[in-house]
Amino acid sequence: MNRSRPRSREDQHIYYAEAALSGQGQHLANQAQHLVDSIPAEHGMAPPPPPFPGTGFNAELFANSSEFAVDNTIHLDWENIDRKSTGTSVIDISSVYDDSGRSFHGYKSGKYFFPNDPTEQDRLDLQHAGLLLLLNGKLGNAPVKDPKFVLDLATGTGIWAMEYAQQHPDAQVIGTDLSDIQPKFQLPNCSFMVDDAEDEWLFGSSDEPIKFDYIHLRFVFSCFDEPRKVVSQAFKNLQPGGWMEYLESSMEFHSIDNNIEGTALKQWAELSYQGLAKKGRDARVAKNYAQWMRDEGFVDVHEEILICPGNHWPEDRRLKRCGRYMLANCYQGFRGNAWKLFKECGLASDEIETLVSDAKNDAANRKYRWFWPVYVVYGRRPFEWEVTTSSTGSQTETMMSNIHYS
Repeated sequence: MNRSRPRSREDQHIYYAEAALSGQGQHLANQAQHLVDSIPAEHGMAPPPPPFPGTGFNAELFANSSEFAVDNTIHLDWENIDRKSTGTSVIDISSVYDDSGRSFHGYKSGKYFFPNDPTEQDRLDLQHAGLLLLLNGKLGNAPVKDPKFVLDLATGTGIWAMEYAQQHPDAQVIGTDLSDIQPKFQLPNCSFMVDDAEDEWLFGSSDEPIKFDYIHLRFVFSCFDEPRKVVSQAFKNLQPGGWMEYLESSMEFHSIDNNIEGTALKQWAELSYQGLAKKGRDARVAKNYAQWMRDEGFVDVHEEILICPGNHWPEDRRLKRCGRYMLANCYQGFRGNAWKLFKECGLASDEIETLVSDAKNDAANRKYRWFWPVYVVYGRRPFEWEVTTSSTGSQTETMMSNIHYS
């Protein structure tokens, strides 16, 4: 498929989806390549590290898990990473601004702490491309079959919903968010609406409510005051046999060489965690999802923990490319995502700017082979006969990808 690069965000969504569908996965990597290039590494690679503390995580297996030899140098195009909007993003006219100069959602203003402006929209799409690589090109891991109705909560730019709709033309896909930043041009089987997932759900009509075959959430740890309520509402709004799936980050940065303690990068993560806690959000809530789903009545509950590289340190080609995306994701997100949270922790504006700048430099430094855990958690609403015939219908499976327990 030879097409010129699309100019509008709407065209980009379709372009990227078609590229993925036609096997042009390489195209996605090019989005991060304009941000990340190659400069001589200032530090040599560390000797083989011990297992990650407390887990037996085999760092060398993860870092060297491919036969591909990849260049060990990188260059960051600082100007492009800090670039302003190219004008291809979707503007939410209800947005409000704060003293950081960034825009935020206007509907239920203040509930969500991250921006919604063009820079943030670019970041979300880069993050999407990195997560596709982390999941080996899949939009989800739950074994969903022939879905008719699909719901994407906290859809952001809508890129996941658009791609899922293209891959499942017989499904009706609905994306909801507090910000109206999704494409105005939509696929016939994909629609978006401004909505709060913690309000009472009503899709369709009161006479004919929609029950979903698949409910998807991604990186929502900072979104909800009552995340357990969202699990309950999802269960009630699923068809029997329908699936709920989380792909969730956990705000805890680690290095396989145990050398990021005391760095600005580690401080950024800890202050973000503390700031969210002060606002009533648990940035490490992902560890609770599997149990909450079982308690709600889900069966076939599955939990998998993936290791997401924070920069380009893995030698595996796919994970290195994923790390490039995630570095760009972090670089564009560190300031906007932290401003309100660091203010909550008492930092002045100049202190925030300094810490963000230093954390960016640490994030890009290959001396730090850093990562964070990403949880894949899904479960199924049982059929009526399963509930009535079995009191032990909840089957739980936990997998740790790239983590080995001794």
